[in-house]
Amino acid sequence: MFKTPGNLVSSDFKENSNGKIVSIKASKAAQKNFKNQAMDGPKGWNLACKHAAKDLEYWPVPIKKGTEFYKLAKQYHNQLKD
Repeated sequence: MFKTPGNLVSSDFKENSNGKIVSIKASKAAQKNFKNQAMDGPKGWNLACKHAAKDLEYWPVPIKKGTEFYKLAKQYHNQLKD
């Protein structure tokens, strides 16, 4: 049986939503960490961008400062922080 340097075996891994092979334990920890984040961090910005995308009906890649999308997302993010 194949083991990693940290003594993990194939049953300790899964494929994430991006198609990468990750540790199940690390994945669960990251999901728990994201769930417990306050709205002034990445979780809040992600939610603000989702609202802005829904209102404007598009999601620019990358999000550039000064654009209409950025201004609307920033407005939503400030509302979430309060």
